[in-house]
Amino acid sequence: MNRTIISVLVILLLSACSDSGDEVAAATAAPTPPDEVAALIDEWFDAASRGDGSVLDLYTATGYHLYGADSFTGEDLVSHLGAPGISHEWVSDLMLVVDSGLGRYVVTRGMRNSGVITGVSALTFEILAQADGELRIAQSAWSKISKLSG
Repeated sequence: MNRTIISVLVILLLSACSDSGDEVAAATAAPTPPDEVAALIDEWFDAASRGDGSVLDLYTATGYHLYGADSFTGEDLVSHLGAPGISHEWVSDLMLVVDSGLGRYVVTRGMRNSGVITGVSALTFEILAQADGELRIAQSAWSKISKLSG
């Protein structure tokens, strides 16, 4: 997660320090992830919303979800993502942050949680290609905001 945050900050810093307006526009344009990465995130959203445990099939064997300093795996991950009384809504397009060219992607997207708690932040995913070429989520992270209103 720290590497993901650092990567996003570096991109923002580089775009802010550029001398050319064209370079700034190119650096700040939201790159689009490959179709298979976008499809995995769509599948994650649907599976997490169902709360039936199928979301676990989308993670690597050691995959986890971060919420602030809390890390969730297995059934705890399913319960956390499917918490009752909270609805989720994407509020931005999916943005490609990292494409290693070696089957590792980092993507992020704005999300609003509403219900018992309300807040807008972002979900970031590190996605890895497995030996068979299938993409799996190594980690997902909600960029928890310090204070949510009710």
